[in-house]
Amino acid sequence: MSRKITHAALPGRSVRRAGQRLLSGILSVATAGGILLSAVPIARAALFETGQVINEILSADSLSIAEGLNYEQVTFTTSDGRTVAGFMLDTNYGAEGSDLKIGVGLPYGETEFGMQPVSEQLRYAALGGRNVLAGVNADFYNMSTGEPEGVVVQDGQQLHGWDESDATARQPYRTFFGILKDGTAVMGYYEEYLQYKDDLQQAVGGDFILVKDGEITDFAEGVGGVPGESLYDQPTEPYARTVIGIRGDGSVFVICVDGKRPDTYSAGLSLTEMAQLMVENGAVQAMNLDGGGSTTMVVKDPQSSEYTLKNSPSDNTTGPTGGTERNVANCLYFYNDDETAALPDVTLEKDTDGYYLIDSLDDFEQINYDPLANYRLACDIDGTGKAVTSVQSFRGTFDGNGKSINNLLFEGSDSNGLFERLDAGSEVKDLTITNATLISTSSGVGILAGSCQGKVSNVNVSGTVQGASNVGGLIGHFSGGVVDVTDCHAVADVVGTDSFVGILIGNVEADLVGEVARCSAKGTVSGKSGVGGLIGQVRHTLTTTVRDCMTTDTVVIGNGENAGGICGASKCHVERCFVKDVTVIQEAPNNGKQYSASLLSGWQNQNGTIISNNVAFSGTVTAENTVNSHRITHYQKGELINNYAGEEVTVNGQTRNDGTDERSEGITMSERELMKQELYIGLGFEFGEDKAWVWDPQYNIPIVNNSWFEIPESNSPALVMDEEGYFLIDSADDFAQIQKAPDAKYRLANDLDIRYTQVPQIEEFSGEFDGQGYTLNGYTASVPLFGTLQPGAILRDLAMINAEIHSDADYAAVAVGVCDGASITGVKVHGTVQSTSESAQGAAGVVAALRSSSGEYLVSNCSAVVSVDSAAGYAGAVFGSSESGAKGQIRACLAQGSVNGAEYVGGLGGRIADSADVTVSDCVGKADVSGEAYVGGLIGSAACKVQRCLVANVDIQQQSQQAEAQYSASFLSGYSAYGQSELRGNVIYSGQISTSNPEASFNIGGSGTREDNYVSGTLTINGEFRQSGDAAADGVTATAEQLGTQSFYELLGFDFTQEGPWEWDGDIPALKNSSVDIPEKTFVIENDVMNVGADETQRLLTWYSPVNETVRVQIAPTSELEDGLMPADALTIRSEPMSCSLEGMSLFRATLDGLTENTEYSYRIGSDSAGWTELRTFETGSFGDFSFLFGGDPQIGASGNIENDKNGWQNTLDQVGESFPDASFMLTLGDQIDNFNSETEYSEFLSTGDFATLPLAVAIGNHDSNGAIFKEHFSVPNPVQNEGDTPAGGDYWFMYNNVLVMCLNTNNLSTAQHKKFLEDTLQAHGGEADWKVVVFHQSIFSMADHAFDDDILQRRTELAPLLSELGIDVVLMGHDHSYTRSYMMDGLTPIVPEGGVTDSVTDPAEGQVLYITANSASGSQFYEFQSAEFGFAAVKNQENVANISKVDVTKNSFTITTYRTSDMSVVDRFTIYRTPGASVTGVTLDKTELELQVGQSEALTAAVEPDDAEDKTLTWASSDESVATVENGVVTAVAEGTATISVTTADGGFTAECAVTVKAEDSSDEENPGGGQDPGGEQNPGDEQNPGDEQDPGDEQNPGDEQNPGDEQNPGDEQNPGDEQNPGDEQNPDTGDAGTPITELALLACTSTAAVVLSRKRKR
Repeated sequence: MSRKITHAALPGRSVRRAGQRLLSGILSVATAGGILLSAVPIARAALFETGQVINEILSADSLSIAEGLNYEQVTFTTSDGRTVAGFMLDTNYGAEGSDLKIGVGLPYGETEFGMQPVSEQLRYAALGGRNVLAGVNADFYNMSTGEPEGVVVQDGQQLHGWDESDATARQPYRTFFGILKDGTAVMGYYEEYLQYKDDLQQAVGGDFILVKDGEITDFAEGVGGVPGESLYDQPTEPYARTVIGIRGDGSVFVICVDGKRPDTYSAGLSLTEMAQLMVENGAVQAMNLDGGGSTTMVVKDPQSSEYTLKNSPSDNTTGPTGGTERNVANCLYFYNDDETAALPDVTLEKDTDGYYLIDSLDDFEQINYDPLANYRLACDIDGTGKAVTSVQSFRGTFDGNGKSINNLLFEGSDSNGLFERLDAGSEVKDLTITNATLISTSSGVGILAGSCQGKVSNVNVSGTVQGASNVGGLIGHFSGGVVDVTDCHAVADVVGTDSFVGILIGNVEADLVGEVARCSAKGTVSGKSGVGGLIGQVRHTLTTTVRDCMTTDTVVIGNGENAGGICGASKCHVERCFVKDVTVIQEAPNNGKQYSASLLSGWQNQNGTIISNNVAFSGTVTAENTVNSHRITHYQKGELINNYAGEEVTVNGQTRNDGTDERSEGITMSERELMKQELYIGLGFEFGEDKAWVWDPQYNIPIVNNSWFEIPESNSPALVMDEEGYFLIDSADDFAQIQKAPDAKYRLANDLDIRYTQVPQIEEFSGEFDGQGYTLNGYTASVPLFGTLQPGAILRDLAMINAEIHSDADYAAVAVGVCDGASITGVKVHGTVQSTSESAQGAAGVVAALRSSSGEYLVSNCSAVVSVDSAAGYAGAVFGSSESGAKGQIRACLAQGSVNGAEYVGGLGGRIADSADVTVSDCVGKADVSGEAYVGGLIGSAACKVQRCLVANVDIQQQSQQAEAQYSASFLSGYSAYGQSELRGNVIYSGQISTSNPEASFNIGGSGTREDNYVSGTLTINGEFRQSGDAAADGVTATAEQLGTQSFYELLGFDFTQEGPWEWDGDIPALKNSSVDIPEKTFVIENDVMNVGADETQRLLTWYSPVNETVRVQIAPTSELEDGLMPADALTIRSEPMSCSLEGMSLFRATLDGLTENTEYSYRIGSDSAGWTELRTFETGSFGDFSFLFGGDPQIGASGNIENDKNGWQNTLDQVGESFPDASFMLTLGDQIDNFNSETEYSEFLSTGDFATLPLAVAIGNHDSNGAIFKEHFSVPNPVQNEGDTPAGGDYWFMYNNVLVMCLNTNNLSTAQHKKFLEDTLQAHGGEADWKVVVFHQSIFSMADHAFDDDILQRRTELAPLLSELGIDVVLMGHDHSYTRSYMMDGLTPIVPEGGVTDSVTDPAEGQVLYITANSASGSQFYEFQSAEFGFAAVKNQENVANISKVDVTKNSFTITTYRTSDMSVVDRFTIYRTPGASVTGVTLDKTELELQVGQSEALTAAVEPDDAEDKTLTWASSDESVATVENGVVTAVAEGTATISVTTADGGFTAECAVTVKAEDSSDEENPGGGQDPGGEQNPGDEQNPGDEQDPGDEQNPGDEQNPGDEQNPGDEQNPGDEQNPGDEQNPDTGDAGTPITELALLACTSTAAVVLSRKRKR
């Protein structure tokens, strides 16, 4: 609540306030002579208890900061229902033994006045050696100078007086809080100050004593003679406040409450409420400090020692909370003298100038220890593989010394830059930062500094920057001080999700003095409003100049107000700037004056400013707002002098060379003229080595001196780094970053589904990749993920499942091509590997080839469940080959699946070549193997040690007919080399070999050292157990008992201890943690939507998928699921892939038809080959009385922050999901998104997932209209094509129960076309409806921004009379981002009730229509009401809170209730009532007796009396369903016997009956035995269609086309999504189609099988 001081009379002062959220009070005591403390201790009240202020505590949290200092926060409600957030610092200050002290903080720890956030004041206060623990804002102040209004005493020195000569001394409400030199806390008015002023150690000013001597001030009676009503701070108004109190025991406490956000967060408290709260918390004295946006409470976190903002100030809020600290004049803080908590000393070396020397990124942390000192960069620094945390604030000099920092990566999504703040007095110079990566969600973001008030010169930056608002390549926000940025250059890609974004500087604040000079920028910049190639915005100032600057080769993209090549908005002087090859794009479709784009400055709007002597050499401007787009600037105020533009410059494709507006367009010149240096000299450009410009003789253009600095190629991955220095991989795209630094450390951050994503190979890798046990699902490629693991590289703990490798290269594998002296541990692979090269040197699941050019390789604890097929061979499940002379270990690996190849084929591996020093140990082979030569159950050829391995359940096929020794097969090693193979302690548990060369085939191996190997007696070679008697070649036969006993294996050396690799699995050893988890395939879908169908029995599904094959939708009532699984006879609907605009995706549609009321259904999408989605469930609800929802303009992206808009939309859907779970569907009234071609915005609109089960109906808004992708995302029933349709579509209708909804695309201005659609629809279906509703986007009866648009006035004039003429009941609209309810309208005439506005109408006259304009349902954008009078408006509301509306429908009432989504309180409610018709008096049947044969059906007709009865609902029943059943009057004979069919009215319960006799079936039907359906004939009740039959595609019937009763659907014809098949439609039984609806299934007994008749009837 800081204010500018005018020294005017009290009541006339202009004061800023803020406010919202409460705390409980605190006790204090005073003495008689002023406000000293009582020595009598008073019992301490509990914190934040309910009382007169706190009605109910909603949430509470607390934190012990230090001994004697506690923090507590609470959210509560007041007695009048306000929500308040409160915060307390509770201390034992003043108590005996307390070491707590109170200090006064000032900006930068100095004694001069200024402004700085409380958190920064605390940091500077801590530099003096004090352990500063917490603080709050203090006095009111002049917001221009930072001078406090009241007294300031710091450490016994009076810095700001309060004497009688001061005008403020006579302000009766001015107060002070002080600490005497003996530590006593005091407070009071001017009189008390005079009493204590010479004894004050600390003191700050404030306004109003709230509590004195335990009594609450009665503000109504006034203060010091000023009446209560004249006080600037009205005592009953709630604001944000900071109040300090003293208890009777002398302890001090502070309470803050937040304000200004009553509907979303906190409403604040009044002075009187704060006084009561302080008393309830023990205060006997309490004083009001500054409040409003200044209210701030900061606490030092006991764990991190960071100063943390605890409340949410009302400045710059994003959403309900998230405000930023205001710069304030001073603060009060609590501290102690704990030396262990003080900041450490700087330990860096100093040079002869006294500068600390920085020679590593780690050194930057020490700047925080002394931000007032001077530092110098001692050498170039390469930041690859490391991340830097922002220096918090800096006020010294940083000399870059001409050195550079390359590959700078910033840690954390909240980073601001190398310096978070460069404070006033700081200087940074002679520094280059290249290839920086700064990805942040914060505001105030720049590579050098997030916020700057200091001097910056000769600093160059390059890289990528992303932030929210105030985002720049060099500096995010020049927030104060003197603007002094010179000789700085930026080459960067800069993105702001909000406004004020520039390649050099994001935003320069208003009223600053200084210049940005001799600077340049190049790159791409995008944001919402205020987007510039050099500077996003320079705010209103006559004292800031941008001069001698240039932008070249730059793209500027703005999605809001003001986009320009130099400045987005230049409310300053711009002189001698040069623009070449710049593209400016302004994408906001708004014709407001500030929505502008130009090559130099988007908008000039400041009197007194001058834009002069600038040149726009070349470039283009493309803008939605063609009126406000120019070559130089959109001129409104100031002067434009001698600005030039090239004749080839275009604006929206057109040159502007006619000279009609030289101010905005500049003076036209040819390129030849613009390439003469004399022109620029004449404009004042100064050329020379020590001047601003140099002349480029190659291109004949001026360039800013020293603007081209060398940018080395970046080798720093643009990835987030964790605390241990690992780059985190959390998307498929991130793998491309590894190649930038293949020697760095990486971690997989989560499971990734990469089935439909191209992942680039990591060709050579020498770093460390830690999979952390996560899974890559669906790696599909022609090469392994890692090409070569270099010596020393590590790959570990990675799972790769559902992999597919199709390779013609030398090395084919899923994970690794070549492992050269590297380590592969804990890698698990599942999938297929196909190698077609006949010269391949390795094919496997884990690693194709092993070598050791340096060191040894290690393959450990790996598992492969794969199918490997290699034309050449050298194939195994885990590895393919190990080269000659290699050294390494292969241990504890599992092989399963199958391996096939020509030669060197083994279950675990293909070949370990001669002269190797390799040991294979503790491995398991369970893979089937087939090949021609060197075929082994474990290894094809093993010139190595093989020990303690197990082979089990293998089927080995050796296929060659040749008899040479190599054409052999063995269970362990197909070939073992003499003198090189050592095979010991292995077990062949089970398996079989089929070979053409049995003489060269063995159980173990043919040569080498072979000892203590055991085999089962069940092994067979060509069907027989081999009994050669050669224990070396064929092993020792073990008994079944031995093979099934753990101790047997232990004798062979198998280690079953906790540290060992083995565990006992029932009757066989197993490797620990070797299983490969292969989840069931899941079908991937995106942006899936369930739209409303033609009526309540139908739903239309739409989705994207990377799968490009036919898939299916399976659906069944949830009650029919079998153990949670889809039943075998579930209805199956085929869906074919269609092309769509999203690259790599296919579009699918399907229609769910024939749904029954009050039924929960489950459905899934996919196929056996592509996998299935999880089951989704939805309920159909009542087909009688029902409710639905509608909302206006979600417009995701409209705020400039897509994430915030999505969150607001999610909140709305969460609220309605909880409050209205039975709603039948949601209707959005257009502008689902902000940019018609933005898939990102559509994805966020649908990301909530609600519309997979809540049916959605959509209107086409102006922001949707131009995008054909609207039709891809949404299916609409019964579309009608008009000549004036837009790319998004046209008009459509649907019937839901008794409501006919007709949606118009009013972006088509042809009223005649809409009239025909409405008339045709009403003629065909109006008679079925009780209520007729029209929906369209552009409101014709609204009161905000669009109320007087020409197109709106046209629609109002033409549509309103038409809708009255057609008998429409209600019209729902959006577009104007505000809520308006009209009176009942007869054409353009409002029907105003005699008593004024009402909440209902009964039996409105014919032609009277209700119009509702809905407010934004997401809160992304709100419009204010126009000041004009609107006679049609009954109710209007704009609180800048998202709304949602619910409609409750019965036959005789239509109620619309609109809610605030913040708390679901009611904005407005209105009901249209109709007087009901007559009551039912009876019911009769057309037959009272009926005789049928088994299998026959016949319909009964019921007549309800009287004819004009209101409710003719009937219920049918059979007395014996084993004899006869009845469905909607159709009686079906089941078995011989008698039964009574009855019909009962819902109204009155009247009943009529028919006696049914069923006789045996007449078997004389020779023409059609079995009672089936004649081929080609009509499908009547009883015709067969088997459950679970699939609906096949055939002849196309377009989506939405209606198939009328009796129309024929031939065998094989396709029933496409949206097609309607009505009762009686023909369908041939021979097709097996299941394309009929699934409602009202009647199982009919037939002689051959049970047939399913699927019919669809509307219930009314």
